[in-house]
Amino acid sequence: MLRNRDVPGVIGKVGSVLGDVGVNIAEYHQARREAGGEAMAAIALDGIVERSVIDRLAAMEEIKGIWQIQLPDARITPDAAGAEVDEDVLERTT
Repeated sequence: MLRNRDVPGVIGKVGSVLGDVGVNIAEYHQARREAGGEAMAAIALDGIVERSVIDRLAAMEEIKGIWQIQLPDARITPDAAGAEVDEDVLERTT
């Protein structure tokens, strides 16, 4: 998952970083509320990304937040306030 500025070139830069280390993007879904604001991207990859790659992505000025979630082991359980996240499987890196 990424939270990023909605500016031209972000998807290409993310793809280039992942491609440089041989990680294939299976799916890339990005959404925003308004042009030029913030966007969220859900990216499905063919494999786990090493910390050094996450650090490269996080260092991009357009990236405001990055999380790696490994499925199917992720356990997100709904509660009365919305959702409770198992911190053992969700890593927030910024």
